[in-house]
Amino acid sequence: MGERMAKHLRCPPGWERTSHAWFQHRFRSPDGLLVITTQDTEPDTGRSWLHVSFSRSDRMPTYDDLQLVREHFIGTDRLCLQVFPREEHYVNLHPHCLHLWCPEFELLPDRIVEWMAAGVGPTQRQRT
Repeated sequence: MGERMAKHLRCPPGWERTSHAWFQHRFRSPDGLLVITTQDTEPDTGRSWLHVSFSRSDRMPTYDDLQLVREHFIGTDRLCLQVFPREEHYVNLHPHCLHLWCPEFELLPDRIVEWMAAGVGPTQRQRT
């Protein structure tokens, strides 16, 4: 696992590390939020991705849960994505699970991320 990824796998205070394998780490918060982190590598390019899934047994995780997971398991200094695939690629193994993906390479140039974060397109951004 990349050194940069490994530094974000510390168990937050009060959380329980429920299992560990060479490719997967599981954590559970005191209030029942389950987080699983894995590293995936694209076979054709060798580029690495950090995949973080998080769930609750009885309901969908909240936006606050999403922010907490990002802060502790990815880091606020890194780009991460929540993907909404085309319907034909959708898989649902758990009714209350969300996923974040963090590339270990430059997926999007900073200028693109900046206008996405501002909620405007590139031509609108140039006018301001």
